[in-house]
Amino acid sequence: MDYALKRQLTFIVVFVITLFALAVAAQWFAAPEPTCFDGIRNQGEEQIDCGGPLCQACKVGILGDIQILSQRAFFVGGAYDAIAQVRNPNPRHGSNTVAYAFVFYDDNKTVIAERAGETFLLAGQTRSIVESNITVPREAASVNFSVNRVGMWEEQNETLAASALPIFSERYERAAPGEIGYAKVTGTVENKTEYTFRHVAIHVMLVDGDGNPVAVGVTAVDDLRFGEGRSFMVLFPHAIPLPTEIHSEAVTNLFDPANVN
Repeated sequence: MDYALKRQLTFIVVFVITLFALAVAAQWFAAPEPTCFDGIRNQGEEQIDCGGPLCQACKVGILGDIQILSQRAFFVGGAYDAIAQVRNPNPRHGSNTVAYAFVFYDDNKTVIAERAGETFLLAGQTRSIVESNITVPREAASVNFSVNRVGMWEEQNETLAASALPIFSERYERAAPGEIGYAKVTGTVENKTEYTFRHVAIHVMLVDGDGNPVAVGVTAVDDLRFGEGRSFMVLFPHAIPLPTEIHSEAVTNLFDPANVN
């Protein structure tokens, strides 16, 4: 190949490469800046043109109501204990404010007592709500549990499965002479998360051989560090039938920034 032909081929190759580079550059500079209205999921958006650091929050679809799975009340030592199991059917949204009430009625459907309170419910969570030592002026014929108000639903990037705070080694014992109360349940709760929780509530329900609750109790474990196991004790002040099963759970509030470290 002579020198002139080589120069021609080199010129053609350089020319083609230059045209290609100019075309790419033109396309790059001509491309519009990403916006919240371009129909493309970009710039950190959670969905197309919504969410993320720049766009408006994505619209939340219709959220399901809190489901009441069960409710029970039972007379213990001159007062009532009550427990309800509730479920949040929304897998990505929870609420820091769930207002509830246990209402007691006599045979004439007249309200004779009420215990109201507030709690939290995490995304997808099923948990118990417990109230104890409810004074009722006379024997109650029935009790009704209701969720009266739910605060703002908040999207949660992570929630807390029951396996994250497992309870094991539960043991029921009658109180020894000189100890407070009639009986106690001891056990261990373990924190399997990567967080430290300032406050973890422990709910314990005692069940007889027929599957009926006979008492409920609540205690708390404070400053439960990640990876730590901690013993707890729930006291039962009044005489109760001998239980055959112990049902327990640990719950903690992920919505409270002061509770999670």
